[in-house]
Amino acid sequence: MDELRLPAIHIHRDALLDFDAGLSHEWLVTNGLGGYASSTAFGVDTRRQHGLLFATPRPSSQQTLLLARVHDEISFDGDSFPLHAAEYSDGTVSPLGHLFLEKFSLDGQLPVWRYRCRDVEIEKTLWFERYHDTVFIRYRLLGRRRSIRLRLQPFVTHRGMGTHTHGDSNWQMAIEAFSHGCQIEAFPGATPLWLRLDGGRFAETGFWFWRFFHRHDRECALDDLEDLYTPGTFEQELLADHPITFIATTQLEDLVGDPDVSYQRERAREFQLLRQAGASATDPIRQRVVLATDQLAVRGAAGAAMVNGFPWYTRWVRDALIALPRLSLPTGREDSAYTAAAG
Repeated sequence: MDELRLPAIHIHRDALLDFDAGLSHEWLVTNGLGGYASSTAFGVDTRRQHGLLFATPRPSSQQTLLLARVHDEISFDGDSFPLHAAEYSDGTVSPLGHLFLEKFSLDGQLPVWRYRCRDVEIEKTLWFERYHDTVFIRYRLLGRRRSIRLRLQPFVTHRGMGTHTHGDSNWQMAIEAFSHGCQIEAFPGATPLWLRLDGGRFAETGFWFWRFFHRHDRECALDDLEDLYTPGTFEQELLADHPITFIATTQLEDLVGDPDVSYQRERAREFQLLRQAGASATDPIRQRVVLATDQLAVRGAAGAAMVNGFPWYTRWVRDALIALPRLSLPTGREDSAYTAAAG
C-alpha cells in the first residue's frame, strides 16, 4: 500500500477573516456510543445542537449536553489574549479571540486550532476517548517562547439537544472542588460532570452568563438565546515541551488516565480504519468517506448500528438498510453491516 497518512483539511487565516463565513465551517467528533462534540471553527455556537460534550443518550432519550463551551485565554509579558469568541443577544461578539486564529484544520477526524498572539503560537486539539463520555482538549505551546499562562473557564448545563437552558439566580449548581478539578451536579439526580486540568489550579466562582445567541436557531424561528453556568476557572503554566490537557467526563476513572495514551490510541484507531478499507493517501476522498462513515457507526446494547446522522441520532431501519451497502462494504465494515442488518 502507498504511504498511509491521515487526510487533512486546512482553512487558513485569509478564509477566516470574514466572521459570517467562518461560522459556516462546522466540525463534528463522535464517541461511538451516540455522544458527540460539535461547533464552528471559531468556537461560536450557532445552534442548540452545538456543544463540547453531549453525553451518550440513555434509553428513550436524546443526548445530554453537559459541557457547552470553554473560554480560553493566554497571558505573557503582562498582556492577556483571548482565544475564544461568543455572540450575545444584541449581536455583540466578545471577546474577539477568533482574530488570533491562524488556521483551523480537520486532521483525520480531529479538529485542530492554531493561534498566533505576537510571537506565541498555540495549538489546540480535541478528541474523545472511544466508547466513553470523555472529551479531551489539549494545548501545546509552539515556537521559541518557553512558557505562558493558560486560563480556562468552562460553561456547563444539563439539557437535551432540542432545548435551551434558561438560568435563574436561585439555581446554583452543586460544585465539589478537588485537586486540579471539580465535580458539578446541575441539580439533584443529574448526571455528574467531572472537570480536570493537568496540574492546574481550580478557583470556584459559580455564576451565570446570560443570553448567548444562536443565530441558526433564529433563522429557523426557534428560541435562540441560552444561559450557561460557569463553576470556576482553571489556571496553569504551559511549557513549550509539556502540553497540558483539559478533561471533561461523566466517568470518574478517566480523570486519572494518561491523555497522551488516549490520543495515541485514537490516532491508531483511525489509521486502522484506513488500512482495513485499503484507503491510501493517494485517494483522500475515499479516506474521508471511511472516517465519515465511522462517525455514523454506534455501539449499543443491541450491538452495532448506523444512525441517520448527527446531531439528531435517529435510527430508521429503512434508511439504515439502504445506506449499509455503500457505507459499510467499501469501507471495510462488513462485520458491522451484518450485525446492523441482523439487528
